[in-house]
Order: sequence, then C-alpha cells, then structure tokens
Amino acid sequence: MQYTYKDRTKDDDTWVWITSLRKIRHISTAQRTNTEGGSDIATDDDYGRNIHVQDFTYNYTGRKEILVARHQDLSALKRPEGDCLYSGMQKEKINAYVVEGKGKDPNYAYSKFTWYVDPELWHIVTAEKFDREVSYDGISGHQS
Repeated sequence: MQYTYKDRTKDDDTWVWITSLRKIRHISTAQRTNTEGGSDIATDDDYGRNIHVQDFTYNYTGRKEILVARHQDLSALKRPEGDCLYSGMQKEKINAYVVEGKGKDPNYAYSKFTWYVDPELWHIVTAEKFDREVSYDGISGHQS
C-alpha cells in the first residue's frame, strides 16, 4: 500500500507484505529502488506509476514500431500445467511514442530509462532501464 501526498515535498509512505517474513514492512523513500521480497522487482519498476514526476527530466525522442499484447481474446490463452506463463498471446504492431527519462538525483538506481507509450491507450507498454554505469551515448554500460 502506498500513500502519495498532494504535497510533493513530502515523501511517500509505502508498506509491503513480505511473504517470506510473514510481516508488513514500511519502505522508506531511500529504499524505492531496492528489490522487494527476494524478487527482481523494485517499487519504482512499476512502469512509472510509482515515481514522482518532478524527480526526473523527460525527452520525447520520436516513435518506434513494437509488438505488444493488445486486444487479447482471453479464451485463446492457454497455460500448460506447471508453467507460470500463458501461451497463445495475440500481439500486434503499434507505433509507440518513445520517451526517455533521467533522474535528477545522481545516486538514483537507474541512470536513464526509456518508456514505450501506446498511442491509443496512453499506457506505458514496456520500458528499458539502464544502470548508473551506462554512458548517455548508449554505447557502454549495462542494461537492466
């Protein structure tokens, strides 16, 4: 559960249920890029829904055609026993808006991220995130 205050100078209050510990843990703002519950997911990894807009600079870089799951016929999805993911996903090509962002805090976990925004739904359909070792020319470093 997360409280985001109208006063943007006030940090969010976030609580997370940790299954392995069987307890609820309060997450400080400094921990927003730490992984949760032994997973690879961090609070700020939720396609931009949990970030503070004013903490980043953004740049519209154009459009790019990508494949995304959209207009899915749910009856076409199949999940073989033992698999955690469904097969039979319908994909279609969209001409997504491409938005790059950079954190204003030099210690933020990601040096840069790229969002691909569905032009019909205005939803971030996929994202790329780069760690602090990536140069801004996109040539060196690691991609997460």
